Amino acid sequence: MPKKFIRILDKYKDNPAALKEAGIMCAIDQIIDLVTSGVKEIHIYSMNRPDVTAKIMENIPNILDHKELIS
Repeated sequence: MPKKFIRILDKYKDNPAALKEAGIMCAIDQIIDLVTSGVKEIHIYSMNRPDVTAKIMENIPNILDHKELIS
């Protein structure tokens, strides 16, 4: 696992709400990195947590063309 992700887990392990939000922000950072590296399509795995996917999508409307994400 990336060191940044391990630090997030360590810092918020006792605070589930904060861990969830930090995980969402980490996913958004990864998506931004992928898009700026030329990736055209993103598939989000949220382990049957549509609320997490929705939160990610709310935070990236100007970064991605959402039509590319619909499958």
